[in-house]
Amino acid sequence: MFDSVVVDVVIALTLIFLVFSLVTSGVRELVARILETRAKELWRSMRRLLEDPISSDFRDIRALAAGAEGEAQTALLEAVGDAEEALRRRQAEPSTAREWRSHVAEALDPIRGVAATHGLTAQAEPLLKGASRRLSVEHQPGRRTASALLRASRRGGARPRVPELPSRTTVGELADQVRTGTKTLTDAVHDHPSIRQIDRTWPGFESRMRELDGDEFSAAVVDVLRAAGFAPLMRPAMVEIGRALDALDLDDDQKERLWEPIAEAFDQVERLAIGAGATVDDYDRIVRSVTAQLERETGELHVPGPDIDEVRARIESAQRLVERLHDDPLALVRAGADALEDSAPVKEVVQGLVADARSVAEDARGRMLALRGSVGAWYDTRMANLSSWYRSRSRFVGFGLGLLVVVGFNVDAIEIPQELWHNENMRDLVVALADTETAGLDTCQTDPDPLTCVEKKVDQLVETGLPIGWDIGTDCGGTCSGITERISFAAGTAGEGPFGGLVKLAGWIVAAAGLAMGASFWYDVLTRATGIKKTMRGGAAKTAAAE
Repeated sequence: MFDSVVVDVVIALTLIFLVFSLVTSGVRELVARILETRAKELWRSMRRLLEDPISSDFRDIRALAAGAEGEAQTALLEAVGDAEEALRRRQAEPSTAREWRSHVAEALDPIRGVAATHGLTAQAEPLLKGASRRLSVEHQPGRRTASALLRASRRGGARPRVPELPSRTTVGELADQVRTGTKTLTDAVHDHPSIRQIDRTWPGFESRMRELDGDEFSAAVVDVLRAAGFAPLMRPAMVEIGRALDALDLDDDQKERLWEPIAEAFDQVERLAIGAGATVDDYDRIVRSVTAQLERETGELHVPGPDIDEVRARIESAQRLVERLHDDPLALVRAGADALEDSAPVKEVVQGLVADARSVAEDARGRMLALRGSVGAWYDTRMANLSSWYRSRSRFVGFGLGLLVVVGFNVDAIEIPQELWHNENMRDLVVALADTETAGLDTCQTDPDPLTCVEKKVDQLVETGLPIGWDIGTDCGGTCSGITERISFAAGTAGEGPFGGLVKLAGWIVAAAGLAMGASFWYDVLTRATGIKKTMRGGAAKTAAAE
């Protein structure tokens, strides 16, 4: 009998904690939606994957240094470089979050001193504070290396769904901006046409997109890298064509006249190469067109045939290179990755996955799909790791929200167990509710709006007679004066007497700590407790039958 009461109390308490954990999750989701914290965390995490976070966080300060003059520019750039190098060395060492913040402060102090020396404190201080804030949250104890993530993505196998290869001429513009440094890879991914179709944020405003699927991420990243790799691979061939033109016995205007159709043809070839659906015949048509135009122009300029033959040979050589790249688009992606900073995690990953993709498919399209699937798997693995770290970082926030919930609903972890222990009818009602509503609560965990889902469950708990909620005016009979007396009165059996308020506060704190464990934890406990209850019922039934 005693064991049965203990199990029933545990089941009832677990159900209460589960329901109000879901309420806390709903409140957190509401706050996150208002403050757009999930969107900010998504793109902050994305920047950690695609760029060197330290270099990225120093970008504004580096821009200030570049805009300075004379000794100020030299001293600031040197101080910024030293700070970045110091933090990279520290990042490779194991450290706690507090130690990392100390390292950040030490690295930024010399920059602050140089700025003060050259009268740039007013401009530098806001940038330093912003960098300090961003750098402080970049720390992740136990951060997995890109090599480890690469191995994890390989173990993950092929992904089941990969979108079609998009054909977007604007991707070339994004790749140009990445190559010239006017746009980071993260910003280019955000501005990729396929991502802009998902993110409906107005241009110029901060992104409000809170989730990004691994397939969508990989499609955008591979697309941008593929476009970014075209120019570096084709540059030597274009240089050779330019040299052949320079060797002609023509003035600069005449050479420019010959170069214009070649440059235009190069742009057409680039748009075809970074898109989808182009064929070798398409490239051949462009080359024939530019060759015919060159023949007309050289005829008008009376350029001897043998002199222009070298230009034609260089153009044909460039054509053969384009056809090879058409058959091997992975070379474009690899070239785009090679151009990234060495400290960018995505660089090592893409280089390794390109080599893997060559071995899993024979045709160009199959290799590209394999690469994108692997990049998507790596992204999902890394984001899961970052999400786990983010949740651990936000435990104090969860405790604070839980405290607001338990005070708002007057959930007292000291009074409620006593009521359940002494009130058999109330205990049976709550246990019966746990038996019938467990499946519904499991659904609430994955519901996008947990508050609406769990509202009925809270009402059902209140209807059992549990001491939940506030009804102080009626209970006091109008005799309570002041908040202390009201809380002391509300404490009931958990806190009668002069220390009732303190006992009530302790009950709230214990309840808030319980809610901080999360709904999934309490759901598992409830499932196990109800299983023990069923086992006990089965044993009792067998004993009664034997007697």
